[in-house]
This record gives sequence, C-alpha cells and structure tokens, in this order.
Amino acid sequence: PMRVDTHANCWLSWGITKNRYIVLNDFADRRFHGFTIFDALIYSYGLTFKEASEKIYEEFILPGNIKLQDQPAFEAKKDEFNFILQIQPWTLNGKDVFIPEDKLFWEQYEITSQQLQQDNVKSNRLILFNSRSKPHQLNQLSITPSYTYLFKSGTKKCYNPYHKTNKWISTATEEDVGGWSTLNNNDLIITKSYKDWRVLKNSGYNTIWLQNEGCKIPFDKLIKLQEIRTKFILFDNDSPGIQASQLLANYCNQFDDSYVPVWFDEHMPKDSADIVKNYSSKVLEQELANIGIQ
Repeated sequence: PMRVDTHANCWLSWGITKNRYIVLNDFADRRFHGFTIFDALIYSYGLTFKEASEKIYEEFILPGNIKLQDQPAFEAKKDEFNFILQIQPWTLNGKDVFIPEDKLFWEQYEITSQQLQQDNVKSNRLILFNSRSKPHQLNQLSITPSYTYLFKSGTKKCYNPYHKTNKWISTATEEDVGGWSTLNNNDLIITKSYKDWRVLKNSGYNTIWLQNEGCKIPFDKLIKLQEIRTKFILFDNDSPGIQASQLLANYCNQFDDSYVPVWFDEHMPKDSADIVKNYSSKVLEQELANIGIQ
C-alpha cells in the first residue's frame, strides 16, 4: 500500500527493530517502512487490531499456511551484534553538570543549560562504543564538546560537533522521534536534529525532530499526526536536504495529504539552528514567515 507499483515486491523480516516485530520491507528502495504485519492488514483492509489478529489466525496460522517456531540459532547470533554505547557524563557531587565549554557552544544557539537538562541532554567526558561490523572491539573517545541525547526507549545518540570521523554515534532508531511528548495540535514543523528542534521550540513553534533527513515517520505516529492540519517538513536548504524533504512528504502524503516540504532561501544558513547562530531567533521567525510558517 506504500505506492503504485505494477510489480510490487517486498519481504517480511523479524527482529529489525528493538521490539522485534515482523515488519514490511520494500525491495524497490530497500527500506523498512515502519509497518508491522498488523499495521499492514489494518491499513489495507480497514480492520481493527482485534480483527487483524483474527484474520492472521484464521487465514494463516489455523490452516497451517505459516508455522510459528522458536529460532534458537537466531537468538544466539543476535546478541553478538548488539551495538554498545556507554557514556560517562560530567558530574559534580554526583550531579550532572555543564562545563564552560558547553555554555559557549550552546549559547550560540540561544539554548540554555536548564533547557539541556530538561531535554535529557548529557555533557560527555568519556564515550565507549563498538560497531555492528566489529562488535567485540570497544573504542574510547574523550572529546569536548560532546553530548548525548537520551531517549525514553533507552537508546542514545552522541553528538561530537567538531570530530571528523565520529560526529554522530547512535543506537537510536526511526522509532525515537524527538519532542513527541510535547506535541500539540497546532501546525507542525518536522525537522532533523535536536538543535533545530530546540531553537524552533524556543520561538514557540510546535515541532518534532527525526534522527536524520533519511528517516521516515513510524506508522503509529503517522496515524496520530492526522489530527494536525498542516505538517511542514523543514530540512537543510542544500540539495540532499531538499530532496529528502520531498521524499518524506511523498511518503507521508500517501496516508494523510497534509505534509508540505519547505526550505529556507539559498542565501541563508542551511538550517534553523545556524540561522539563530549567525543572526538571531527573531531572524529565524521572519524567515519562517517568509516560507509560509506562522
């Protein structure tokens, strides 16, 4: 149901998300679309969750068309590839603190230490991490400034703004949508980073942030966002950002025709946070008004 395709091909896989759902993947663009098997039936046939469960049982499990079985080989293998990310934050008397370097970095964006604490952002002094390709090799990184965003799901995203090779280290997934708990029903701005989200929030906008420009919004959240009249997708104003915003709008508008890709004029800095850094929040608000966001 994602798009028109006369030769549709997809596959179902298990264990691709932290919740280990059976999910739908598309051969055409090689992406996980956020559908569980239940979501696909609910969307395609207009069923309730209970009706979808009954359909799966009566048409697939009961006749023996599919078999449910444990897969001990997979269970043994999956732990080998768990991605590890541990942080040691700056602390004083057992409490997290922000050092002077943090103050200098975030004040450029008119973001305060109180807001960072409110948003569950940690200032790092040591990061330990491995990779999926080398799960048994533990790397250590000690760098300032360095920050970790913590999500309620238990995942983490480290941001090292001036590091060349490890600017981002993350266990977060598309399921981790930043700012979701503060969402309201006013027109929405969807952006692609914590910094952009926070400067927009500081100016009073209803906003959420994705893990990056390539992320899609999970299906359950797409359903919730139907309550909002207009959703503006605001990524970087360079070619990759503009293309990504258009692709996301095309995808989302298959469910709810109210997503509008927008971007700043090419003479401006690439994103909301850099406009505040180079100019001010007032200039950001004026530029948003110029592209139709009040």
